[in-house]
Amino acid sequence: MTKTAVVTKEEAALPAYLQSYKGPMTNTDMDSNDRIVPRIKLLQAISPELKAFDGAKEGLYWHSILNEPLGSDLRFVVIMARKSYVLFAPRGDDRMILARAPDGKNWDRANETFEVKIKGYPKPVTWSTKGSVAESGLAEFGSSVPGDPQSPPAATLVYEYLVYLPDHPDLSPALISLSRSGIKRGKDLNSKITLRATSMPQYAQAYRAVVTTEQAAEGAYNGWSFKSDGVVTENDFNTVVALAKSFETANFKASDEDMADDSPKARAATGDVPF
Repeated sequence: MTKTAVVTKEEAALPAYLQSYKGPMTNTDMDSNDRIVPRIKLLQAISPELKAFDGAKEGLYWHSILNEPLGSDLRFVVIMARKSYVLFAPRGDDRMILARAPDGKNWDRANETFEVKIKGYPKPVTWSTKGSVAESGLAEFGSSVPGDPQSPPAATLVYEYLVYLPDHPDLSPALISLSRSGIKRGKDLNSKITLRATSMPQYAQAYRAVVTTEQAAEGAYNGWSFKSDGVVTENDFNTVVALAKSFETANFKASDEDMADDSPKARAATGDVPF
């Protein structure tokens, strides 16, 4: 990827001989498929970061690789967005994640069968990924407990946004993931992007993520909210365009996608597990 003319805090602190360096910035044969993208996490009362790091506080956005707080009001630009599905194991099941469909269509563990125990149901039920998300029916209502049309979807819809942070270029790109309790806010963001795209490209659209207080059966938790925030600078626009090109064929994943944020306990605290 070509480096654009953006001066970060780190670059400004470089010695003079490095500030004037014009040669290649790396000498590796790695591309975006070989990178792990950091996640922007919204810290909850039970987030393990609160005990592990002095700067971690409930209600702050958090950079998952550098373990740095990003505040409670975060400006970003969407580089690319994708719709995916995750087949989470029910609460109390240590397997946590059974299968994923990063493209929103095809399971990474196709034609596999999983026996799971749903709280409130006496007998185990069977989930089969079959050949695709559509064939499996696991994203449809009534699929978590076959035969019960009132049961929720077995698979979880996830909106993922690869974003650039104009105020933190050295921490970009990063990934914002929204699932059950955040899907409504994700649809709102999707609508904003589409409507604004009639007059300006997505890569120029700036947004702000603002922390809200939400309620679930388990109690209050921190939620996401999004506001339009004008247009980015030319330098930021060029950077986002370059990042989009760099990742256009990448099957990127988050650094901690199988870790604490996807645990049954964490999902229960944010209203994200219906069973």
